[in-house]
Amino acid sequence: MTHIIHRPKHVAGIAITIAIIVGTIGAIVITRPPTYQFAKVGPGTIETAWDAATGTTAGNLTLSFQASGQITGVFVKVGDTVKTGEVLATLDPQNTAGSLTQAKAAYATAEANYEKLQNGATEADIAVTTATLAAAQTTLAHNEQTLLQTLDDSLTVATNAVRNETDAFFTNPESDTPTLTTTGINFSDQDLQYQVQHERSSINAMLLSWKQALAGIAAGSDLTAPENDAQNNLQSVAAYLKDLNTLFTSYASGNAAAVGAAQANILSAQGSVTGQISALNGAVQAVASAQAGVVQSQAALTLKTSGARPEDIAAAQAQVNSALGAMQIAQSAYNNRIITAPGDGTITAVYVSAGETAAPNAPAIDLSATTVSKNVALMVPTSAIIDREGTLYVVAKTKNGTEERQIAAGASDATNTEILSGLSAGDEVVIH
Repeated sequence: MTHIIHRPKHVAGIAITIAIIVGTIGAIVITRPPTYQFAKVGPGTIETAWDAATGTTAGNLTLSFQASGQITGVFVKVGDTVKTGEVLATLDPQNTAGSLTQAKAAYATAEANYEKLQNGATEADIAVTTATLAAAQTTLAHNEQTLLQTLDDSLTVATNAVRNETDAFFTNPESDTPTLTTTGINFSDQDLQYQVQHERSSINAMLLSWKQALAGIAAGSDLTAPENDAQNNLQSVAAYLKDLNTLFTSYASGNAAAVGAAQANILSAQGSVTGQISALNGAVQAVASAQAGVVQSQAALTLKTSGARPEDIAAAQAQVNSALGAMQIAQSAYNNRIITAPGDGTITAVYVSAGETAAPNAPAIDLSATTVSKNVALMVPTSAIIDREGTLYVVAKTKNGTEERQIAAGASDATNTEILSGLSAGDEVVIH
């Protein structure tokens, strides 16, 4: 006989309720967001025998300056043992140190403006920013006036270099057909002689046109065209002096004293023109820097007086990013004047010495190294990188959670990997 057990209805209801609760708890446990460990993106050093971005390998390395300039120091000799990061040679910093200082200050200002915008600007903040803008405008006006004077000086230097130092070599130097005739001196390269005479004739017209253009500059004019004209004209005079120097150095014979005197005059003219080109470049850079300062100060004032809207905060963040990029560029330019040991090793050759003028990427020092140490602007732990058939990703932290981002990577070692694009300083990525 089969016995059927009848259970009370309330007991069955309790059982169902318990099942639902257990299932809900299980669902909660199952759907609970995962816990991640994050690493912050930032600068650092990577020790590796291979730099995929630059093709640098450990072993016999040839080191070069990445910029041109006068070498101020060579601190090693063949046979010296060096350590990673040791300074081996340096160039005259020229304007790079000042540019880096300005870029760092601009970055600090942009960060401060961003923080103040988030916290809300006070009347005192607005007053300070207004004063900063006025100071930036004053600096710009001063630098523009200095540039105007430098443009006038450039014409004067070019004119004196040509007329005071080289006109004595010509018959009718101010005419359309100047003739190179120096008593007691013969030239064996007639083609170069004719070229020099043609250049001298062209310079007459150029100097006249240049003088007229400068006289027509009004206060507040855009100086871009006069800047370009001055640089081109100085380069034309420099080319003329170079050809003239070659003619007297390599193809002149006869009166040795007269040849020597001519060479001395030409070298003097070349030195003055080269110095003026440097002065003009410095004045142009100063104006560009001052213009950037005005734009930045005006933007900061606008942000503070218009209220902290979301788009304003985004604009301030963009200014921070822009200033960071400018600082990194300035830092790179400053670093380009220094050769440091990329790894431990021994100096096997030195091709340069203090006082010489270095050319970019020309061999300077050979180093036999076992590893390469590379300072990078951005890096992440190597374990944070996901490789999907050659395309690289990381999982980056966002306000609402995480997201995948595609990246480009450079040098790497067992611990860290250089980031070339896809991330910014301060981002956080998931470590796997």
